[in-house]
Amino acid sequence: MQNSLVKTNEGKISKLPPQNIDAEEAILGAILTNPVCFNRVADMLNANSFYKPANKVIYESIVELFNKNQAIDIVTVSERLNEKDKLELVGGRAYINDLALNVTTTANIEYYAKIVQEKAIKRELINAGSQIVEMAYDNTTTEATLDNAEKLIFNIAQQKTS
Repeated sequence: MQNSLVKTNEGKISKLPPQNIDAEEAILGAILTNPVCFNRVADMLNANSFYKPANKVIYESIVELFNKNQAIDIVTVSERLNEKDKLELVGGRAYINDLALNVTTTANIEYYAKIVQEKAIKRELINAGSQIVEMAYDNTTTEATLDNAEKLIFNIAQQKTS
């Protein structure tokens, strides 16, 4: 289990948003070693499903390659990231290689995608909750606040069902 407490610059302890980096890396590694795996998770995930910024950028590049009907592998993803001047930002070719090398199986990719999806939804709920608190303190009518809060939660629920 990953530690969910983190110390801030001010010395305060706060909670880390819900995430599972291991599952994120397992998904990316599975896709890099067996591109057909992308089809198994494409409907469940988008770049914002990933918590780690590097993983988000890598997944975006995979989606771009897929949309252009180009090959998806270590070389093509690295090259796409390099074209966008983001290869070093994600940890370089070494990180891409590590993702692929650390894959033990691609059989569980849907399970890992569900974990990542669930964590992303919880992060969205946290953000929506914060927005609802802010709306409750501003000068809008109670009815408008309720409508906006309902829309926020409904949009998150819709993502889950789709």
